[in-house]
Formats: sequence, structure tokens, C-alpha cells
Amino acid sequence: AYFSHFTCRPMTQPEQKSYLAPAVAAWGSPAHAINYWQWLPQSGRAPTAILFAVHGLTRQGLDFSALAEYLTAQHDVLVVAPDVAGRGQSAWLPNPMHYHAGVYAGDLLGLIAQVQAEQAARLPLAWLGTSMGGLIAFTASSLQADFCDKLILNDVGPRLEWQALTRIGEYLSLRMRFASQDEALAYLQSISPSFGWHTPEQWRSLNLPQIRHVPSDAELPWHLHYDPALGALMKSLSPELVQQQEAMLWAAYDKLSMPTLVLRGAQSDLLSAETAQEMQQRGPRAQCVEVPDCGHAPTLIQLKQMQVVEGFLFPLQSEKG
Repeated sequence: AYFSHFTCRPMTQPEQKSYLAPAVAAWGSPAHAINYWQWLPQSGRAPTAILFAVHGLTRQGLDFSALAEYLTAQHDVLVVAPDVAGRGQSAWLPNPMHYHAGVYAGDLLGLIAQVQAEQAARLPLAWLGTSMGGLIAFTASSLQADFCDKLILNDVGPRLEWQALTRIGEYLSLRMRFASQDEALAYLQSISPSFGWHTPEQWRSLNLPQIRHVPSDAELPWHLHYDPALGALMKSLSPELVQQQEAMLWAAYDKLSMPTLVLRGAQSDLLSAETAQEMQQRGPRAQCVEVPDCGHAPTLIQLKQMQVVEGFLFPLQSEKG
């Protein structure tokens, strides 16, 4: 069941906010605007914790709408979900070579500092990273060891399967445009079978923010809501380069000390069962939960998936509930 106890009332609308990420001389990246979505506790009380949720490669912050709705109804938590540069409502970067984890991590650490500064006191912060969002966390940890107090890695780890990266790269490099909204939504659903079963309403909720209307394109006005130039870095990947990056990712993972949860889609082709098992034995010795009936990656829309996240973030409150 999807949010069965909330079906009789409308979803809470998030606040749309912006953060100006400064230029970084080391990367040569210019200042750029990062859009983010913010859900306040539905109790009306001040938040006592923050969940910072970072999406996957071509997705955007509204992917976490259902999870944010659920958690803010149950707990006094502030949920913040950015659109990473080049996605959603955030700015596109003029140089596609700047679409990498170093720039992303710097952007998001700056955003976290802004969000924390807006609170009455520093709040405990959990980072939830789906796929790319988890990889950004590894880079963030190398820049700031205490970047979060708890970490959730959603179907991602230090070892990435080359076959999965190839699959993702095939559709990322396509500049897709569509004659109608329904055609665009059908396409997005067609490339997402690994998300598992969803109702038509859930598919629409997930994918509607993924498309944008471009009136200047009279014949095919519906475009995907990310910069097509994102494919440039994927094209530069090779098995040898991925293997080199794996060593760096394991080194970053082994230095983590915060409580860590790994979610793995039972049929995932990106995070193998063997890698998930290894993540339990080294570094932060993560708790691992296998999510049935999906691959890469769990969407955290189904109630049982949301409750796993809730149980990790708020164990005492969840037990009482």
C-alpha cells in the first residue's frame, strides 16, 4: 500500500528555495544556482533533526516527496532535497566537464551550511544518497569528515558494476524530446523497470517533475529535465578508470565512522550482494537491508521502504509507534 493512511488528504507542498554555489577556482566552475525543496514538520514545531536527501544521476529532489511527506508527519524533522547542478530547477553548467562529484560535493556542503545557519542551533543531520547521491557523500566525507551524523546509501557502494554503468550511459547520452506529456511519461516509465512495481499514480508522481515544457520547440516541446551534456563524462568512463575510482571510493568508505545503512534492491545490477556484504565487514560496518521486488534503485515510495528509513533515523520513536 502506498501511504494508505494519507490517501484522504492532499500531499504537503514543499517550499522551493535557492542556494548560490560560489565559483571554485580549483575546478574552474562558475557560481551557479542550486534549487532545493524543503519540507517542514507538519506538527508546526521547530525541527529537531534534518534529513538531507540527494537523488540519482538524472533525477531531482522531488523524488523524495513521498518520503518527506511521511517523515514530516511522524517526526519533527526538516527534509531538504536539492536538485544537483544540471538537473531539475538548478542551473546547467556551461562546461560539461564540471559535472563531477567534486563540484557536487562542494555545492551541497555549502547548502548544508546555509540550512544549518537558518536553524536556532546545529541540528543532527542525516544524508540519504540514492545512487549518485551516495557517491557524492563519499567525496563530501573527504572534504569534511563530519559532514553528517548518519548516512543512508540507497543502492550504491564503493564498487560499481560496469554492466550497469553501461546500461545507464546508453539512455543518458540520448537527447530525448517528445510531442506530448504522456509520451514523455511513458518513455520515462519504460526505462525504469528496475524501480519495481508502482501504481499509475506513483509513476506519474515520480516522473512528472522529470519533464519540462519548451514552447520554442514547436514540434517536440516536451524535454527531459536535465542537461543532455551530463552524458559527456559517462562517455569518458572505461573499465580501467572505474577500477581506479573504486580504490578511492573504498578508501573513503573505510574512513567513515557514522552509523550507516545500506539499502540494496534485491535485483540491483549496480550494487552486488557481495559488495553489500563487504560493506558490512569494513569501514563503518554498515547495516544492510535488501529491498525485495526491485533493482536499481528503491524509490522509497512504498510504505515498507519508508519505514526502513524511519527505523534507522528514529529508532526509539519508531518502536513506540
